[in-house]
Amino acid sequence: MYPQIATVLRFDDRYVQVQNVAHLDHLIKESEVLNGRKGRQFCLRWTHRRVRIALELDGYEVSYPENRQSRPIYVPRLMLSNCLLGFDLLYGILFTRVQAGEAVFPRGGIDG
Repeated sequence: MYPQIATVLRFDDRYVQVQNVAHLDHLIKESEVLNGRKGRQFCLRWTHRRVRIALELDGYEVSYPENRQSRPIYVPRLMLSNCLLGFDLLYGILFTRVQAGEAVFPRGGIDG
């Protein structure tokens, strides 16, 4: 592995790695309850790019806060594996910051 990629993907106590779709849903819902705002901010660790993901009817609304010109994208749950968000989940490069008051799961995720 390239050293700069290893540095970017190194485990950090301030971030939680999203393990799977169930974990993604849980993190978004937990953030909405704690903050009272729609969605949650995530980080694509390989690019240090921020993305806001919100739950929608049978899918996700994905937006990029850094690009004010772009509109949110709707990703149906069935199409998740065919888009960049699914790739990020599959390869474990989707992270989110730990928020005050939320449960932090062990590195194995929700299921263990």
